[in-house]
Amino acid sequence: MLYAFPAARLEERSFIGQAFDVSAALFTSFALMGVLLTLLLQRRDLSLQNQMLAEMKKDVQRSSESAFRSLHVQLTSLAFQDPELLEVWRYDTDQADFSPSGLKKELYANLVVSHVETSYLAGLVTEDALRVMLREIFESVTIREYWQRVAQLRALDLGDDAVMLDRFVEIANAEFRRAQPATSSLENDES
Repeated sequence: MLYAFPAARLEERSFIGQAFDVSAALFTSFALMGVLLTLLLQRRDLSLQNQMLAEMKKDVQRSSESAFRSLHVQLTSLAFQDPELLEVWRYDTDQADFSPSGLKKELYANLVVSHVETSYLAGLVTEDALRVMLREIFESVTIREYWQRVAQLRALDLGDDAVMLDRFVEIANAEFRRAQPATSSLENDES
């Protein structure tokens, strides 16, 4: 059996249903906006976390490089103290007349240039300060001779800081060339 609702009652119930449709649409819209806002906030947080992780990775890399360079200094210091260990640093490609004293100077020049390079790569000095430091160290004949032998090799020392290292070598070569005319004129005067 079918029950027949009076038409007035159906119309009244229809208005109540329509009122719920509007409120349901409003709640659905607010919920959708909430979901979108949450997604945007999560995206921003994820971006910040990625930036922090990248910075932490750089810090770990710098710390590792610093530890590696510290080990290099310790090994060189041991060689300075023991002539037998100094011989370990001699290579077949070295000049035949490298005396123990000459080898010590070579190693010390390496340490000085490495110190300046590390200062630049770590961001502790600006390019202008780097130029001043290089000008000062290239006043030394020993360091100029050292740089002349190793400049090409230093350019091959690539790592995460390859762009900065290339820039260091470029600046060092420019300052080395600036120091050269004074050296050439001295050599010409002696001849």
